[in-house]
Amino acid sequence: MRNWIYEKLPDGMALMVLRVSPKTSNQRAGWIILVQSSVES
Repeated sequence: MRNWIYEKLPDGMALMVLRVSPKTSNQRAGWIILVQSSVES
């Protein structure tokens, strides 16, 4: 699932998501949603 998200986002964004991704999947999902929303905008 996260593979397609990283592929969709630019290298910098993917790195940001990976770096910011906390241990809790809940927060990580929130970050992914925020980034995905930004890209779609």
